[in-house]
Amino acid sequence: MWMKLLIVILLFFIVANPSLYKITRGLGAWVASPEGVPRVGGLILHAVVFAVVARLIMRSLRRRKMAKYYSQYDDGEKYDDGEKYEEGEKYEEGPEPYDEMAESK
Repeated sequence: MWMKLLIVILLFFIVANPSLYKITRGLGAWVASPEGVPRVGGLILHAVVFAVVARLIMRSLRRRKMAKYYSQYDDGEKYDDGEKYEEGEKYEEGPEPYDEMAESK
């Protein structure tokens, strides 16, 4: 949990940095002033970028954690039901479905 919090804080400092507003001002004057003071459009842009990047990082961390968790149960083999069918061989169906009307006759 602390790791995720630290990553989000660091990401916020990077995205909210006035130097980054100066750099993204190249997209247009609607992003920031020449001094790096954000305008409303720039705030919205940086908020969207922050949300998307934070979500991608959190998803990546979760996938890595889940892969680590499930890897302890994986012995590297692929499991199947043991039955092999050749091409063109008919697959045997399971038991007939229960027919209540046939039972009552």
